[in-house]
Amino acid sequence: ESYAPGYFKVVRQPMDFCTMYTRILDEDYSTWEMFVSDFELMCSNALTYNLKGSKVHSVALRMREKGRRLLQQARNPPRGVRRTL
Repeated sequence: ESYAPGYFKVVRQPMDFCTMYTRILDEDYSTWEMFVSDFELMCSNALTYNLKGSKVHSVALRMREKGRRLLQQARNPPRGVRRTL
């Protein structure tokens, strides 16, 4: 709260990279879609909390765009490449 005042009043379901990393290590993701959903939630939270036009909002937009592209590529890897999630 001290770093992001009012965050938990605006964001009802927080998500971050550390939580996602822990879920990977703990093998909590049983499907690829669960992983993608957490990524989308994290981006959505950043876009909801931060004012449009702010630096963080702009970075969140780019992260979502590039992340979606990477996730799509990982979902459909080239022949011979094995996906682990």
